[in-house]
Amino acid sequence: MFEPVIQEISIPDNIILRQQSNVLRKVSCVDGILTTNERIDRNGLNARAHIAGLWGVSSSSHITVQNAKLLVYEAIKNAKMLSCCSKEQQTKKFCHQATSRMPNNNIPRIGYVDVAQAIIIEYVKRIDKYISSTYKNICTRRVMIYVDGIEKFIRTHIYDDLLNSTTKRTCIYIEMGAYNSEGVVTTVAGRMGVPYEIDYWHTLMSDSMIVAERVYKRLIDKTQAQEACKGIFPCILHPDVAGILAHESIGHNVEADMVGKGSFVTRFLGNQIASEKVSITDFAHTAFNESAGLPLFVDDEGTICRDVSIIEKGKLVGYLHDCESAKRYHTVPSGNSRAYLAFDEPLIRMRNTALHPGVDRLADMISSIDHGYYLLSSGGGQADSNGEFIFNVDMGYEIKNGKLSHAIKDTTISGNAVDILSSITMVSNDFIWDVTGLCSKFQSMILATGGPYVKCNLFLGKGVGWYEREYEISLP
Repeated sequence: MFEPVIQEISIPDNIILRQQSNVLRKVSCVDGILTTNERIDRNGLNARAHIAGLWGVSSSSHITVQNAKLLVYEAIKNAKMLSCCSKEQQTKKFCHQATSRMPNNNIPRIGYVDVAQAIIIEYVKRIDKYISSTYKNICTRRVMIYVDGIEKFIRTHIYDDLLNSTTKRTCIYIEMGAYNSEGVVTTVAGRMGVPYEIDYWHTLMSDSMIVAERVYKRLIDKTQAQEACKGIFPCILHPDVAGILAHESIGHNVEADMVGKGSFVTRFLGNQIASEKVSITDFAHTAFNESAGLPLFVDDEGTICRDVSIIEKGKLVGYLHDCESAKRYHTVPSGNSRAYLAFDEPLIRMRNTALHPGVDRLADMISSIDHGYYLLSSGGGQADSNGEFIFNVDMGYEIKNGKLSHAIKDTTISGNAVDILSSITMVSNDFIWDVTGLCSKFQSMILATGGPYVKCNLFLGKGVGWYEREYEISLP
């Protein structure tokens, strides 16, 4: 945990001052050999001034009270300079329409607690030793643990006190490889994450064993994998894949900055865009009466975070907003303005985007399919502003006559967001969060996706088209 230096600084109107600390601890080993041992700390100050519709920004890695005051002065100077150069002067002031909706003392102040690198290394060695001694017929293995912590202090003229925002997670990643029937090494990976520091993950070893066992069983199946058929098939998506589908196909396109750039959703607001079984929400900190995947209480503009209903029973009902876009669309900010580093500009970003669970049972969903696929894992995806998306599937099974058959080789799924979401006919009563992802919309951002199992129609194989990459979810 780091100490704030900006609490005593006088904040003029239309100024946002942010002090931020990012930590990343990463350790990995391959076949028992330590290959990564990283401790990265990136701390800084960021001042933003909004004058005549334009932003002036100044940032520094030198964290002192005097330097914070200087950054405020420089941000104001930069905004004035830009406004003088701008041909289109805007007179409306920047406003925090939603920041007064929750008293500041209701925002939890939970800082990040650092961990000794030796502890992470020891856990990686223990997990690797367990895999090596338990699974004798694999030819390669990889174990990685990464710990993220982002702590921010935010000052605006709205509050006299500090706003605090902390995001943290610990993730394990396990990969195993074995020779398939053709003598080629096949790999399968699995991961799990929690929204707190490694010292508080008391079941880390037992959870690692669960992940390892799941990876091993899938690996053995995949060594006998067959090619998936090419074409449109009924598919059941694991919650991890369903979450990525919500993130890629809809989530980015309802970020208001993307809407302003011509996202396809502009013609659907208030209209049916998906099956009535589909509801999607970008949660702030609480979902279904429990903590959301990676809770966020205040964004980087000092706006108190609120849930955003994106799709309700198939109807598109909302966008994700920062203060500027909210003013443009005559609504209130939603607390989606986020910057990854102190030196980054806050952008409209998702937080905890999830499909709502339904009422169906997974077993009934599988038995309803004569010929289709059960898709368990994806390594990443891409989407464009037209609603077209594509992402890979690195683990799945064919379904024949209502029963799971053989594993399939790596393939892709692609299509149009409206078509896919409209084809959903069954949604399970399960729900799983995935907090391990990293989104790359112009800058990195850790976030959570979630969902139930869903049954929909998808195009498998390269055929619909490879679309220009805009976004991606991947490991850090």
